[in-house]
Amino acid sequence: MEQYPQFETPHAEQEHIVERAVEAHEQFEGTPSQEDSRKIVHDTIGKHIQQQKVDDPADLPDAFADLEDDKKQVEELVHIAFDRGIGDAVRVARTLRDPRVLDDFHDTLTDHFFDRLVVAGVIDKRE
Repeated sequence: MEQYPQFETPHAEQEHIVERAVEAHEQFEGTPSQEDSRKIVHDTIGKHIQQQKVDDPADLPDAFADLEDDKKQVEELVHIAFDRGIGDAVRVARTLRDPRVLDDFHDTLTDHFFDRLVVAGVIDKRE
């Protein structure tokens, strides 16, 4: 399995994901539809999540103490991902032992990076 590099900052990690998604988008045969583009981004992020080394469970941050709502947990995971890195967020998500939260986190990251690629002009949202 391909190992992703270690990132010095969360921003560098985000740029890496954008670069991988752009590469996958450019390698698509023909012009990808909006649905194809979203799947490309989803798969790119999914691969990145799977590649995260999270051998040791994380202590749940204090912010999770009162969060019983999955949506609020996902929002906090996204905050962790952009503040400390996706690996930290994945570690916390796996500590929750709720696959639905990890899946929703993945979908939320997909939405964020999809929108980022639309703004950058890589994906035409009108497709």
